[in-house]
Amino acid sequence: MWLNETTRTVIADYPLTVDLTWNGTALGTSDWISMASAAIAAASLLYTRIQARAAKRANTTAEAANRLSREANAVSAEANETAKQALGLAREQFDAERQAQHEAAGPKFEIESAEKENVGEWFAHIKIRQVDGATLETARVTVSGEYVRGLRWSKHSDEWLPQPVDWDMPAPGTTFKLCVELEHEHVGPPNVGITLDCRAADGRTWQRTYTAQPVQLPPEPYLTRRQRRAQ
Repeated sequence: MWLNETTRTVIADYPLTVDLTWNGTALGTSDWISMASAAIAAASLLYTRIQARAAKRANTTAEAANRLSREANAVSAEANETAKQALGLAREQFDAERQAQHEAAGPKFEIESAEKENVGEWFAHIKIRQVDGATLETARVTVSGEYVRGLRWSKHSDEWLPQPVDWDMPAPGTTFKLCVELEHEHVGPPNVGITLDCRAADGRTWQRTYTAQPVQLPPEPYLTRRQRRAQ
C-alpha cells in the first residue's frame, strides 16, 4: 500500500467520512475523488492516444495497400493492352499470309499480242491467255482508256458489247480475243486498260489488271489480180 501512516475511518451516523493521509497530510474523500478522476482522465487520454496511433498505422497500411493495388491494376492494364496489340499484330500477319497464299493460287495472264488497224475506224485486236493458276469458271472483262470507245464483237460488227463481258475460261491455257474500238483521232499508241474479275468454280475470286499498247499492223502488200486469184 502506498499509505505510509495509520488509516483512520470514522463512521458516523450519516454520511460516511473517510480520512486518509498522504505523506503526513490528511486527505479527505473529495481529494481522493479528484485524484481518482485525474487518474481516470489520464488513462482515458492515454487510451485515446494509443487508439489514434493504432488508427493512424491502420490508415497508413490501408493507403499502402491501396497504392499497391492501384499499381498492380496499372501493370495489369498495361499487360492487357500489350497482349491485345500482340494479338492484333498476329491476326494481321495471319491475314496477310492467307491473302498472299490466295493471290499466289490465283490466275496469271499474259498479253500474247496487241495490234491496231484502220478499216475506216480504228480497232485494237488484243489476245490474252491464261498461263497459270486456278481453273476459272468465268473472267469478267472491262476495257478502259483515254482513246477507248468500247468493245465490239468484231471489226465488222456494228453491235457494241455491254461491259463487263463474261468470258468462259475452261482451263489454264485458254486464249480469248478482244476487239476494242478506238477513237479515230487518237494520238500515239493508245493505252488500253484491261480489268479481269475472275471467279473459280469454288467461289474464290481475284482481280487482275493489265495494260496493252496496240501497235499498228503493217499495210497489206499490194497484190495484182493474178496474185489474188492464185491465193
